[in-house]
Amino acid sequence: MGGALYASPTIKQYSTLEGAFQKVFPNTDFKKIDITLSKKEKNQIESALQMALPTQNVELYRFETMNKPVGFGMVTNHIGKHYPITFFVATNTNIEIKDVVVLIYREDYGSDVRKRRFLKQFKGKTIDDPIQVNYDITSISGATLSSYAIANGVREVLTIIEQKI
Repeated sequence: MGGALYASPTIKQYSTLEGAFQKVFPNTDFKKIDITLSKKEKNQIESALQMALPTQNVELYRFETMNKPVGFGMVTNHIGKHYPITFFVATNTNIEIKDVVVLIYREDYGSDVRKRRFLKQFKGKTIDDPIQVNYDITSISGATLSSYAIANGVREVLTIIEQKI
């Protein structure tokens, strides 16, 4: 016997982290800030999101021009149908979504979630928006679970940044 339940994922890298930084925050400097959420903070965030965070450790990026903040960003991973989708979520200093960039997609289909026509729905969203498929986000046909994954990740990043900034 033996064998895997699922075949090895098809890994497609659509952008590097540095490429995402340049796309969203061109001509800026960045500082990586390593954060360890307290148990209380982690519990509050999980309660707000109604989902578990995989870790208490977070890497937040602060983008600056001439030592003045212009935005923040985080990389997150959320499961699509079988495998994680790795993406970068960026906000402006008002903690509104500036952009979302899919870095790595590991499924055989559903990669249309990386396209502008889907991702532009997130621009301007804040913690006060539902950011939920079938409410204020329209899913991509054939990529429903990936659509949910991106929406959940955007909500997660907004919630963490709101909590820590």
